[in-house]
Amino acid sequence: MAKSANTQVMKGQISFFDRLKAWWFGYELRIVPKAPPMPAIKEHDVRADNHEWENLRIQLIQDVWGEGNASPGDEEYIEELIKPFGLDPSKNVLDIGAGLGGVGRTMSDKFGVWVTCMEREHEMVEAGMEISTMAGMAKKAPVLAFDPEKFEFKPKSFDCIFSKESLYTIQNKEQFFKDTCRALKDGGQFLFTDFIVDDEPDEEILKSWKEGEGGNLQIWTKLEYEKGFTAGNVQSRIFEDMTDRYLEMVKSGWADYLSRMKEKGADKKMEEVLVSEMELWARRTHALESGTIRLYRFLAIRQSQTQMLSDW
Repeated sequence: MAKSANTQVMKGQISFFDRLKAWWFGYELRIVPKAPPMPAIKEHDVRADNHEWENLRIQLIQDVWGEGNASPGDEEYIEELIKPFGLDPSKNVLDIGAGLGGVGRTMSDKFGVWVTCMEREHEMVEAGMEISTMAGMAKKAPVLAFDPEKFEFKPKSFDCIFSKESLYTIQNKEQFFKDTCRALKDGGQFLFTDFIVDDEPDEEILKSWKEGEGGNLQIWTKLEYEKGFTAGNVQSRIFEDMTDRYLEMVKSGWADYLSRMKEKGADKKMEEVLVSEMELWARRTHALESGTIRLYRFLAIRQSQTQMLSDW
């Protein structure tokens, strides 16, 4: 008997791409299975046509978010984000949790500023520094290693401090936040985006999201950030919910990547890395859409002594 045209295709016959697409765009996204363990990737286990420092995950995140970037946000978005800084060549900038250094290179290239990019993940540091070197920005936008749990910045050493979705991963956050605020010069600005938790979160969704991020996080509420600014002796100026814009960039980035992957086919070496990375972003997307967490932009300014006296 001939098979019916409507016979359902067995799971084992469904292509890797189609399974990923259904997972990302379908309702299944809300029930994310545990991803398989990350493969043992050697430091230089890459395609022959790629740079030796570019491992599979570094390769993937650039394919999704753009060359030299480790998270959503093109140059236009970054320029809009940092507009309050009013950057010019006289200013120096600190970028905390810089990833591959893409934001730092954008600031240096567009405004001529010197940017110190600090990142905790060794592989990101190695790759980011290589990219800055190839771009001729090894001195103006270096990507340097640091441990935020132990590192102390020199007081009053930066005109501007920037961070993009990284502060929620720091354990000793209260002390780190105070030290970061103290690193601002008088009149300096601290601008960052970070995930905040709702006052009454869905505990199951929150737990799932934290597990996907590595479990042990220090995610603050909006009120806790307000208290952090007060403790750091800086004045808050902007509390802006960027969640909807962020979700648009996340979904667009993955949709574009999956579309390109369908055309050229999936790299077998990449499959397990891809599943793990998509699980990470699926959990983030679900948590953000549920309102359990939100993405906010914050701006605070350290008043100069003259300004403080004039306020009396």
